[in-house]
Amino acid sequence: MKKIAVVGGGITGITTAYALAKRGFAVTLFEKHRYAAMETSFANGGQLSASNAEVWTHWSTILKGIKWMLKSDAPLLVNPKPSWHKLSWFAEFIGSIAQYRQNTIETARMAIAAREHLFAWAEAEGIDFDLKKAGILHIYRDKAGFDHAGKVSSLLAQGGLPRRSVTPDEMRAIEPTLAGQYYGGAVAAPVFANVMAGALRLLRPRPSPRPRERHHRAERRRGPADAARRSWWRLTGRPW
Repeated sequence: MKKIAVVGGGITGITTAYALAKRGFAVTLFEKHRYAAMETSFANGGQLSASNAEVWTHWSTILKGIKWMLKSDAPLLVNPKPSWHKLSWFAEFIGSIAQYRQNTIETARMAIAAREHLFAWAEAEGIDFDLKKAGILHIYRDKAGFDHAGKVSSLLAQGGLPRRSVTPDEMRAIEPTLAGQYYGGAVAAPVFANVMAGALRLLRPRPSPRPRERHHRAERRRGPADAARRSWWRLTGRPW
């Protein structure tokens, strides 16, 4: 039996290890943190959403990037110091702008397929991970942003993801705590889930072959099953 090591216990690492184990490989999963899904998967808010499928390779992203360089709290920070790697990356980025429309459509299709794939795993394994189909409300403060969102919605629809425009009154009906003045919004129907809890459920001890998790020494003394069980209890308040 072939042995494979997967580095990183986020949603990507966990599902990769799981898929390999289902195919009969002996898989060991390495995670530097005490628990699974503690970095990007945790910061993502536990979303299994397909509605953010618009690719970044657009001229507006370059303009935003220049403005963001002057803000310390920007969502994307770029060090202006030049390097060959950075210049080649920017050249590749600009070269991909011509495929913006098609890449957005294909990304939406792939995101939907990936989401359904994860749901199928959860159903097959009987995983309860606090699944909530609540939808995502995108808000826009001006007409330019709202008009661009309408074009993006058209591309997402071609990829199989419906997203409808809503008025400010409809936005407040959807989210009564919403404050401020907005031009309009868009609503998609993604899914929220406790990704960390789902990842821990995939790590439950089962008859081999299944992915195994390596913990810090203190956790290894107690056993990975104990660590996963404690994580599950803290996240959900329910017994393993």
